[in-house]
Amino acid sequence: MRITFLIGNGFDLNAGLKTRFSDFFKVYCEETKNDTPAIKQFKEDIATNIELWSDFEKQMGEYTFKVAQDIFQEGELSIEEYYTCIDDFRNKFIIYLNEEIKRPTVLIMKDRIREKCQDMLINPFRYLRTGQRERLYNYINNAQPRPLPVEYGFVVFNYTDMCEQCMRIQGSHVIIGYCDDSVDAVISADRFVYVHGRLGSEILLGVDNISQIRNPFLQNDEELLYSIVKPISNRELESGQDERTKELIEASNIIIIYGMSLGETDNSWWRVIADWLLEGKKSGERFLVVYSCDGTTNRS
Repeated sequence: MRITFLIGNGFDLNAGLKTRFSDFFKVYCEETKNDTPAIKQFKEDIATNIELWSDFEKQMGEYTFKVAQDIFQEGELSIEEYYTCIDDFRNKFIIYLNEEIKRPTVLIMKDRIREKCQDMLINPFRYLRTGQRERLYNYINNAQPRPLPVEYGFVVFNYTDMCEQCMRIQGSHVIIGYCDDSVDAVISADRFVYVHGRLGSEILLGVDNISQIRNPFLQNDEELLYSIVKPISNRELESGQDERTKELIEASNIIIIYGMSLGETDNSWWRVIADWLLEGKKSGERFLVVYSCDGTTNRS
């Protein structure tokens, strides 16, 4: 039995981290003496429409419309200036996140979140409706063989390792509440996959596919595709994150999505999950649990 969590930015936010792009804009959009004219304009464009840019990765594709189509055409940006803007943002975002995870209040919150995570692992379906919860627990209790090994896995869409730090608690074994004593859940050390990279290694920012690059003249530019189309970037880096993520999803019996917005820039993964659900109709029951935010979360 495999239960896989897909963890999004909502997890880090609930842990006290200010990891929204809009949080970072307040820092990034301040002008510095080293800003080039292109970067100054880039910051102004963000600052004048923060709501639009809050989906920064989508806007990376939209912003290509400012790039000149070729050297003979006038445009607001050259392709080199576009790269300069994106690289500047990425590098400073990494610095910001590294500083953010060291804030004293975040360190305090992490201890509290550990307790919540332990509770989530023991009772992963607590907040479902009664009928839904009972159906899932019956499914686990009736599964074979016995004793039933349950393996937890985590696909992390964040750049921090806050989830891993909070989930790796109380050893590697937990007992799932409301299940038979013969159900033993294991959190494997190799079951944390960072699909977009993580701090300390390469991180990926960008769109999901070529169609999200607004400038049609750049949709076949190999360097641009390697830079901002995440599935292509992953293949180019040969990190294996895409393959490991797909393997985890396809091997799952239950998938729990927590803290994620089902955005366009991760369309590829929603298609993988849809295929996984459809395949479940042939091979047996599969369950997808999506936790949504009601905006009333109390971190105390």
